[in-house]
Amino acid sequence: MKNHPKVSVLMSVYNDAVHLEEAINSILNQTVKDLEFIIIDDGSTDVSVDILRRYEKQDSRVKVYTNESNIGLAKSLNKGFLLSSGEYIARMDADDYAYPIRLQKQLEFMEAHKNIMVCGTSMEIYEDHNKFMVPPTAHNAIAAGLIFGTNFYHPTVMFRASFIGDNQITYPEDYKYAQDYGLWVKLLKLGKKDIFANLEEPLLKYRTHPEKNRKKYFNTQTSFAIKTQISALEIFSINANEKVLYDLNFSSEYLTLDNIKKCNSLLEKIRIKNIQSKPYFYKELKVAIIRKKVSLFRRCEKKSFYYPYMKLKARFIYLINRKIIKSIN
Repeated sequence: MKNHPKVSVLMSVYNDAVHLEEAINSILNQTVKDLEFIIIDDGSTDVSVDILRRYEKQDSRVKVYTNESNIGLAKSLNKGFLLSSGEYIARMDADDYAYPIRLQKQLEFMEAHKNIMVCGTSMEIYEDHNKFMVPPTAHNAIAAGLIFGTNFYHPTVMFRASFIGDNQITYPEDYKYAQDYGLWVKLLKLGKKDIFANLEEPLLKYRTHPEKNRKKYFNTQTSFAIKTQISALEIFSINANEKVLYDLNFSSEYLTLDNIKKCNSLLEKIRIKNIQSKPYFYKELKVAIIRKKVSLFRRCEKKSFYYPYMKLKARFIYLINRKIIKSIN
């Protein structure tokens, strides 16, 4: 009988030779040794394949698969799901660094909490050792937040493999970017309670590549994220305008009073539907809406006659809801 590893670590590579060795070493040097490292080369044209083949010869845990052409991240990861034989599947990116105890910490948590199907962690920003990204830790807060954005950091995530297989979970292959957000909303729409968690401890160093001009990338990524938010709002039978979703969730610009009214109108629809349908994450979504309103009213353009009023309104909403806001993690 074939022995299956405890963890399958899944990574897709496309022309990532510069940081590849550090990423691979960080997985092979984990305190958890019972793993297989499934690496999909997605048609790289640099020396990535040579690096991968060298590691495959050196360590039997490394299993390299090559795509004949560049098929994209979603299809590569779905292929990796099918190739994985571990009890758990952990994601990793080719330009990041996993702390040595990352897999151990996640395994210990998921073994102790059998209900958890997806477990992420906080992250340290590689280029700034004093900056950390800390997501909400509890399922309901994670679920509610997915209405407005992603609440998992993709390269930190560990899945329970049986959950992926039993529910035929796949990344959306029509997404060029934001595939992970598309997946999280798919899981949210399954309607299952208490399956999400994030560990507050940072267990991965994440590269942001500030030296690169990523404006085009972020614009394209945003379009797919908005597509996902439209899908998420189907839970409440709400149709949302793409421009309104952009202004509400992605724009950092000051807004005209008219645009603020449109964004607030959408938030009111969500608030009312939340009251009517009472989803299990009702309280957490209520708080998420309050936070959105505070942020929205603070973004009134300063030249507007209503700017002082909007600023006071944001402050008032925060103060009367401060207790409930602080109670949600």
